[in-house]
Amino acid sequence: MNEENMKHIGFPIEPELYYKIQSISEFYGRSLRKQMRFMVSRYVARFEKKYGNIDIETDY
Repeated sequence: MNEENMKHIGFPIEPELYYKIQSISEFYGRSLRKQMRFMVSRYVARFEKKYGNIDIETDY
């Protein structure tokens, strides 16, 4: 999916957590943005594996 079609979210985060995620992203050679996308994608995949697929509207 290209950047134009993506939804954007912003939220406050504790400095300690921010720097820990930043450190993890550097460890894996990812930008902070890509690391956050990766982590959220993994979380959703695990949730769906445990509880079943999440049905969403596809007209977005």
